[in-house]
Amino acid sequence: MKIIATAFSTLLLCMLLLTCKKTAQPVTLVHKWNVLSDTTYNLFTGTSRFYIGQQDDYFDFRTDNKIYIKEGSLLDTVPYSIGADGTVEIYYKYFSFGIGQPTDTEVQLSANSAILFSSMEILPNGGYGRTVRLSRLVGF
Repeated sequence: MKIIATAFSTLLLCMLLLTCKKTAQPVTLVHKWNVLSDTTYNLFTGTSRFYIGQQDDYFDFRTDNKIYIKEGSLLDTVPYSIGADGTVEIYYKYFSFGIGQPTDTEVQLSANSAILFSSMEILPNGGYGRTVRLSRLVGF
């Protein structure tokens, strides 16, 4: 009888373990991210800015469609939107060039990293692009 009870308990435990599924959390841009690097470039003049993120730098994408950005001593708050087709539009300044306008941004997103590739913007003083590499802050 003891053997049957042990076998039944083992079978029940196996069934519970096999039927329990972890619900996958959707990957979202709304999060506070560490800045790994931020590269801004002007293809017309050949000038660029390559910034290596510091420990307390961040891009904080919020549900109010604003990004709170800190890179070194530079702070910025900029709006963003995500279209129905997944297109991300960010209105941010290119810190080293002092300009700002909406840019369509291609986002490569995983659970722990994001890369923002901003499309080239043609302005009177040049053609600008930006690539920002981010990693997820744990515990935020």
